[in-house]
Amino acid sequence: MIIAMGVAVLILAGIVHIITLSIRNTTFARTQAEATRYAKDAVEWLKKEKDKGWSVFQTNAQLPSGGAPSTKYFCFTADPLALPWPSEALRCVTSDDDDKISGTQFWREVKFAQKDATTVDVLVTITWEGSAGKHSSTISTKLTNWREQ
Repeated sequence: MIIAMGVAVLILAGIVHIITLSIRNTTFARTQAEATRYAKDAVEWLKKEKDKGWSVFQTNAQLPSGGAPSTKYFCFTADPLALPWPSEALRCVTSDDDDKISGTQFWREVKFAQKDATTVDVLVTITWEGSAGKHSSTISTKLTNWREQ
């Protein structure tokens, strides 16, 4: 009888452990999907900003005109993304809640790497803290001044 109870307790503990892992994985997948959506939204918004005019885009991204190689980081906290751009090119501080996307658990950082006069590589990184530490979802794209090519 005691052995049967011990086996039953072990089986129940195993079931509880599996359920806990399943819930944790589901929560992570849902959070990662939401982070990816924020990254996609940023890429689409930046494409629209670029299509308004290359020189305006370079000015807003604080990149030098003429195409000199340059790298800038911005922390976009507004949701939805809107003008004006952040006034300073600064990285997100992932220990600062003020750098989070408004009303969320996410930080949205955009890296602009100007390669030449008509090409800027963009890396959008959404970071969040979960039960297992910091996680991120990243999307990269290349924006070009196709009108000049």
